[in-house]
Amino acid sequence: MTHGTPQDVRELVGLENEIFKLKEGGAWYYVECDTGFPFENLRALVESVFSF
Repeated sequence: MTHGTPQDVRELVGLENEIFKLKEGGAWYYVECDTGFPFENLRALVESVFSF
């Protein structure tokens, strides 16, 4: 999410969690970032993933 906000990142992680049913073993998160990925968005991504 290079151009989104931290809130956009949190909302997307929540949506993906619902779609892929992570709590039921339907998928897992693989996290990586590219050059230019704002640190605030990376923090929001990691914190959101850990919250699930």
